[in-house]
Amino acid sequence: MLMRKATKKIWIIGAVVFGTAALLFLLFSAGLNSVWTVLIQAKTEYLLLALAMTLLGLVVRGVRRVVFLRKVECQISTRRMFLILLSGCFFENVSPARLGEFFVPAALSVKDKALGSSTLSSVIVERTLDLGTASAIAILGILSLNLDMRLQSILIVGIAVTLVLMVMILRLTSIVGTVVHQMTNRFKFFRKVIAKDAETGFQNFMQNSKTSVGFLIKSKKTAILGLGLTLLLWSLNGLRLFFVVESVGLEVSLLQATVVVVFTILLAIASMVPFGYGTAELAMVFILTSLGTEFIQSKALGIALIDRFLAVWLIVLIGAIASLRLGKLGYQKSTTGNEARIEMHDC
Repeated sequence: MLMRKATKKIWIIGAVVFGTAALLFLLFSAGLNSVWTVLIQAKTEYLLLALAMTLLGLVVRGVRRVVFLRKVECQISTRRMFLILLSGCFFENVSPARLGEFFVPAALSVKDKALGSSTLSSVIVERTLDLGTASAIAILGILSLNLDMRLQSILIVGIAVTLVLMVMILRLTSIVGTVVHQMTNRFKFFRKVIAKDAETGFQNFMQNSKTSVGFLIKSKKTAILGLGLTLLLWSLNGLRLFFVVESVGLEVSLLQATVVVVFTILLAIASMVPFGYGTAELAMVFILTSLGTEFIQSKALGIALIDRFLAVWLIVLIGAIASLRLGKLGYQKSTTGNEARIEMHDC
């Protein structure tokens, strides 16, 4: 059932108010001058390394997308694959629970159902790998880090929500189908196009995606390669935070940095607030200050602001530019041939 406009506005306003209140609370409790001092004194060489990890992470995500789409015989240029991926990065951050990435395949299917269904299958498998790996790292963090019981309880809730979301996405239930359908119906252009053969076209689109998902999961080499790239991606996220922490004169291990990033993302997803606005910063400060007395609140908040800029706001900007570029290029027809491929492929 589509969210009513009035309810949607209330939810958006509530999210903005809550996120702003959280940020203001953090800023004033830590001290504006203290936080500003941390930001301006951060060492440039470490920030550049953190930026490099962010950009390299985008490359790894792109390589993983290329691997999956090539496996389902999606004939589209690598350049356009990266534009589609970056566009998805934009939409995932502006939506609750980071589900906006499913909008891009739905949009692509308007012009090319084969490309849309192939992209959706890749997004489903990628998101499942991301959430599953993140949950495993989070559990490892709870077991290995000396966290207080309150924080552990909060993190367990975040893990539980993530696992439910992962199972829902992996099984390609009607809920995911409804989400994709809702995303297309929110825009007049898509409603006009889809109205012609709405239900039949949508069901075919979802069925083709489900077939491709099953193929990708059953292909052992592809699954192993995808898992390896996912582990590398989370390691790069950890390295990004590792260098940000180094830039303000503090130290953490790579495991600690990776766990903090994972916890922040899981709690941001559980909060259902777009961008994780306010909630992610609050979560990161809470977790960092639990690592040791040297992580005073002003430094923890400075770290959170820098890391969130690199991990979210910079990505949103890059994704927005990619979305505009993708729109100008138009969509190229692709061919898949799922049935023939599955019969011939030796898993």
